[in-house]
Amino acid sequence: MTNSILNYYDPRDSRLLTNGLVVAVETFSSDGAEYVEESADGWGLLLPDHQYAAQFEHTIVFTKISRPF
Repeated sequence: MTNSILNYYDPRDSRLLTNGLVVAVETFSSDGAEYVEESADGWGLLLPDHQYAAQFEHTIVFTKISRPF
């Protein structure tokens, strides 16, 4: 297994989220497209229908503390 966290279910992956783990969740919201295409440089994402899209990133830190900080 790599250090990547899958965004789909894999029954072979039995790892747990542990104390001290930091995860970035990157979500996309588009004005119409249901999928994206990868740009030629392998980095950018393009909407096939040329509609607007936004990308949001949320950082989550897993700790033993029971309250947000």
